[in-house]
Amino acid sequence: MEELTLVFNFEGLESSDVIGAIGRIFDRNRISVSDCQLYGKPTEFTPLAAGLKKSCRETFLITVDVFEIDLSSVKHYQFDSLCIKSGQSARIDWDEWIVELMNEQFVLAWVSDVEYEFWQNAEDPLEFEAHGRAWKHLPKRSNGLPPPLDQTVVDTSRNPGRRDLRRGFIEAVGSLMWLGERFWELTGAEKQRVTSAPFLKCTEIASVYFGLNPRHAAFRQTTVQLVIYNES
Repeated sequence: MEELTLVFNFEGLESSDVIGAIGRIFDRNRISVSDCQLYGKPTEFTPLAAGLKKSCRETFLITVDVFEIDLSSVKHYQFDSLCIKSGQSARIDWDEWIVELMNEQFVLAWVSDVEYEFWQNAEDPLEFEAHGRAWKHLPKRSNGLPPPLDQTVVDTSRNPGRRDLRRGFIEAVGSLMWLGERFWELTGAEKQRVTSAPFLKCTEIASVYFGLNPRHAAFRQTTVQLVIYNES
């Protein structure tokens, strides 16, 4: 199963606008929204946007067809994230999601394999034992908590697929990534240095987007698409 994760500035997404964008994507791809669940409970998709707006709810977890879509907000680190899992990776091209969901608060996005990323970030030995996976040969560290809560956990700090929460973004890597203009501002990374790396295929896309809500004013966003490849 693949997952697309998009990161935006804190409060950079309105849940009702995201639902509207999802509806447009499904409509174009002729995907039925009749089987929809909100937090595991059956619901109707069409009035969902209005219901979220009325209740002032800015986060949600919905499942529609083969998709699981989770909008969350992390106040402590000042970012919003939208995670889209698809049981059929080719059902809708990930580029279509990016174009439809893009707005001026966009920071970065990447595609990952759900199982791979889970184990790259798993720290609790009980997780490994429950799934019959060896872990005692892996690097370890203390969880940093005082007794009696102290525990030895798996050290994931050198795993290439790890996720680290930073102020304003998530530090992560994927074989396919999109980096917005705010990415360079938040990370301090040198755009020229990153895009000239020999193992990356980079495409810079300068486009005018109308945002998640068609009523909003248009804005210009220069996005760098990165594809990690092996020349051999």
